[in-house]
Amino acid sequence: MVRAIGEGLERLLYTRPLPVTTAEQLKALLRWERGSTRRLAAVLGVSQRTVQRWVARAPGSRGRPSPPHAQRIADLVRARWQPLIRARRRAAAEAGGVVVHTRARFGFKAGPATSDDPRLRRITGRLNGAVTQQIFAAQETFHDEPAAV
Repeated sequence: MVRAIGEGLERLLYTRPLPVTTAEQLKALLRWERGSTRRLAAVLGVSQRTVQRWVARAPGSRGRPSPPHAQRIADLVRARWQPLIRARRRAAAEAGGVVVHTRARFGFKAGPATSDDPRLRRITGRLNGAVTQQIFAAQETFHDEPAAV
Protein backbone atom coordinates (compact mmCIF):
# COMPACT_ATOMS: atom_id res chain seq x y z
CA MET A 1 0.00 0.00 0.00
CA VAL A 2 2.81 2.43 0.90
CA ARG A 3 4.57 1.56 -2.36
CA ALA A 4 1.40 2.28 -4.33
CA ILE A 5 1.07 5.69 -2.67
CA GLY A 6 4.71 6.48 -3.44
CA GLU A 7 4.29 5.44 -7.08
CA GLY A 8 1.19 7.60 -7.35
CA LEU A 9 3.03 10.61 -5.96
CA GLU A 10 5.88 10.00 -8.43
CA ARG A 11 3.42 9.96 -11.32
CA LEU A 12 1.98 13.21 -9.98
CA LEU A 13 5.34 14.98 -9.70
CA TYR A 14 7.20 13.88 -12.82
CA THR A 15 6.40 14.46 -16.48
CA ARG A 16 8.82 11.72 -17.55
CA PRO A 17 9.37 8.46 -15.68
CA LEU A 18 12.56 8.02 -13.69
CA PRO A 19 15.26 5.81 -15.26
CA VAL A 20 14.73 2.28 -13.99
CA THR A 21 17.91 0.38 -14.72
CA THR A 22 21.28 1.23 -13.22
CA ALA A 23 22.71 1.71 -16.73
CA GLU A 24 20.05 4.33 -17.53
CA GLN A 25 20.65 6.01 -14.18
CA LEU A 26 24.40 6.17 -14.78
CA LYS A 27 23.77 7.59 -18.24
CA ALA A 28 21.62 10.35 -16.73
CA LEU A 29 24.23 11.11 -14.05
CA LEU A 30 26.97 11.29 -16.68
CA ARG A 31 24.85 13.67 -18.74
CA TRP A 32 24.44 15.95 -15.70
CA GLU A 33 28.18 15.82 -15.03
CA ARG A 34 28.82 16.67 -18.71
CA GLY A 35 30.31 13.26 -19.45
CA SER A 36 33.04 13.49 -16.81
CA THR A 37 33.58 10.16 -15.11
CA ARG A 38 35.99 11.90 -12.73
CA ARG A 39 33.30 14.28 -11.41
CA LEU A 40 30.75 11.46 -11.21
CA ALA A 41 33.24 9.33 -9.28
CA ALA A 42 33.78 12.19 -6.82
CA VAL A 43 30.03 12.56 -6.31
CA LEU A 44 29.57 8.82 -5.76
CA GLY A 45 32.69 8.43 -3.61
CA VAL A 46 34.36 5.80 -5.81
CA SER A 47 37.37 5.80 -8.14
CA GLN A 48 37.16 7.04 -11.69
CA ARG A 49 38.12 3.59 -12.97
CA THR A 50 35.17 2.06 -11.12
CA VAL A 51 32.74 4.43 -12.85
CA GLN A 52 34.42 3.70 -16.19
CA ARG A 53 33.94 -0.02 -15.59
CA TRP A 54 30.26 0.51 -14.75
CA VAL A 55 29.58 2.45 -17.96
CA ALA A 56 31.85 0.45 -20.33
CA ARG A 57 30.11 -0.64 -23.49
CA ALA A 58 32.42 -3.54 -24.42
CA PRO A 59 30.78 -6.92 -23.90
CA GLY A 60 31.96 -8.72 -20.81
CA SER A 61 33.73 -5.69 -19.33
CA ARG A 62 30.75 -4.10 -17.65
CA GLY A 63 30.98 -4.33 -13.91
CA ARG A 64 27.89 -3.88 -11.82
CA PRO A 65 27.66 -1.56 -8.85
CA SER A 66 27.29 -3.22 -5.46
CA PRO A 67 23.84 -2.89 -3.86
CA PRO A 68 24.88 0.08 -1.66
CA HIS A 69 26.37 1.86 -4.69
CA ALA A 70 23.30 1.05 -6.81
CA GLN A 71 21.09 2.52 -4.08
CA ARG A 72 23.27 5.64 -3.91
CA ILE A 73 23.01 6.02 -7.70
CA ALA A 74 19.21 5.61 -7.60
CA ASP A 75 18.88 8.14 -4.75
CA LEU A 76 21.07 10.66 -6.57
CA VAL A 77 19.04 10.34 -9.78
CA ARG A 78 15.77 10.68 -7.84
CA ALA A 79 17.05 13.86 -6.15
CA ARG A 80 18.20 15.43 -9.42
CA TRP A 81 15.38 14.31 -11.73
CA GLN A 82 13.25 17.24 -12.99
CA PRO A 83 13.70 19.49 -9.93
CA LEU A 84 11.84 22.52 -11.29
CA ILE A 85 8.90 20.53 -12.61
CA ARG A 86 8.73 18.53 -9.37
CA ALA A 87 8.69 21.71 -7.24
CA ARG A 88 6.04 23.38 -9.41
CA ARG A 89 3.76 20.33 -9.43
CA ARG A 90 4.14 19.77 -5.71
CA ALA A 91 3.26 23.40 -4.95
CA ALA A 92 0.18 23.13 -7.18
CA ALA A 93 -0.90 19.88 -5.49
CA GLU A 94 -0.41 21.33 -2.01
CA ALA A 95 -2.37 24.45 -2.93
CA GLY A 96 -5.27 22.86 -4.81
CA GLY A 97 -5.31 19.28 -3.55
CA VAL A 98 -5.36 16.05 -5.54
CA VAL A 99 -7.86 13.49 -6.76
CA VAL A 100 -7.29 9.97 -5.43
CA HIS A 101 -8.50 6.79 -7.14
CA THR A 102 -8.50 3.53 -5.19
CA ARG A 103 -10.31 0.21 -4.86
CA ALA A 104 -12.05 -1.29 -1.87
CA ARG A 105 -14.14 -4.33 -1.12
CA PHE A 106 -17.64 -3.57 0.12
CA GLY A 107 -20.40 -5.91 1.12
CA PHE A 108 -21.89 -7.89 3.94
CA LYS A 109 -21.15 -11.30 5.35
CA ALA A 110 -23.31 -13.55 3.31
CA GLY A 111 -23.16 -16.77 1.42
CA PRO A 112 -21.48 -16.91 -1.98
CA ALA A 113 -23.55 -15.98 -5.04
CA THR A 114 -25.98 -13.86 -3.03
CA SER A 115 -26.72 -10.19 -3.64
CA ASP A 116 -24.86 -9.29 -0.44
CA ASP A 117 -21.64 -10.91 -1.63
CA PRO A 118 -18.73 -8.41 -1.22
CA ARG A 119 -17.67 -6.72 -4.43
CA LEU A 120 -14.61 -4.74 -5.43
CA ARG A 121 -15.55 -1.09 -6.00
CA ARG A 122 -13.62 1.84 -7.37
CA ILE A 123 -13.60 4.93 -5.17
CA THR A 124 -12.63 8.43 -6.27
CA GLY A 125 -12.17 11.21 -3.74
CA ARG A 126 -10.67 14.68 -3.63
CA LEU A 127 -8.08 15.48 -0.95
CA ASN A 128 -7.59 19.12 -0.04
CA GLY A 129 -4.20 20.86 0.04
CA ALA A 130 -3.62 20.39 3.79
CA VAL A 131 -4.04 16.62 3.53
CA THR A 132 -1.80 16.57 0.44
CA GLN A 133 0.91 18.39 2.42
CA GLN A 134 0.67 15.77 5.16
CA ILE A 135 1.00 12.96 2.60
CA PHE A 136 4.13 14.54 1.11
CA ALA A 137 5.60 15.04 4.60
CA ALA A 138 4.88 11.42 5.49
CA GLN A 139 6.51 10.24 2.26
CA GLU A 140 9.63 12.29 2.97
CA THR A 141 9.80 10.87 6.49
CA PHE A 142 9.37 7.35 5.11
CA HIS A 143 12.21 7.86 2.57
CA ASP A 144 14.52 9.37 5.20
CA GLU A 145 14.16 6.47 7.64
CA PRO A 146 16.80 3.74 7.39
CA ALA A 147 15.51 0.43 6.10
CA ALA A 148 14.66 -2.12 8.77
CA VAL A 149 16.84 -5.21 8.59
